[in-house]
Amino acid sequence: MENFARYYTRQLVTFAPQPGSRSTTLVPDLAAGLAKVSDGGTTYTYTLRDGITWEDGSPITSQDIKYGIERNWASDVVSGGPARLQTVLDPQKTKDQDPQKLGLRAVETPDSKTIVFHLPEPNGDFEEMLALPMASPVKRERGTGSVYELRPFSSGPYKLDSYDPHHELVLVRNEHWNEESDRIRPALPDRIDVTFVPNANDMDKRLLSGESTSP
Repeated sequence: MENFARYYTRQLVTFAPQPGSRSTTLVPDLAAGLAKVSDGGTTYTYTLRDGITWEDGSPITSQDIKYGIERNWASDVVSGGPARLQTVLDPQKTKDQDPQKLGLRAVETPDSKTIVFHLPEPNGDFEEMLALPMASPVKRERGTGSVYELRPFSSGPYKLDSYDPHHELVLVRNEHWNEESDRIRPALPDRIDVTFVPNANDMDKRLLSGESTSP
């Protein structure tokens, strides 16, 4: 599922789309480069690359990335998600807010193209965590709480056309995706159809008839 999410979500960094062990190599995605690490391994600074946009053509900002990450703390709205970032950025589980209500103190956005993470202690896995879908940007005005996953706002080459969790998901091209800003994801077909078959017997029949090629 994390690999499928690449169609419509991007992160600051991601794993290289390469075979074998090379697939574990981190490469820049929304960021212009990998993190500049300072302060003994506790500060990670990223500058966003040019030309990164949402599906409506508006620019993806550092504030969008921060907001997307902060949603991980909303366990009262979205439950059951991974807690890796909370553990690293907010080990006391306080979701410490600054006086200006600008969100987590551990994440700063001095301007729309810069984002800085302050870890309470070094963690060698932190940048790998930022490559996972839980660190995807979310445009605040497009946030829909617990039902956001039914219509995520796209930052990748495809966007949702329709989604029935019990039947089918359809992706179509995101006309505002900028190929020059994204060397990770090719946009090949114009449309991607995914049919959900929850019944194992039906899946077997589809495989045997050639209607489906994988479970």
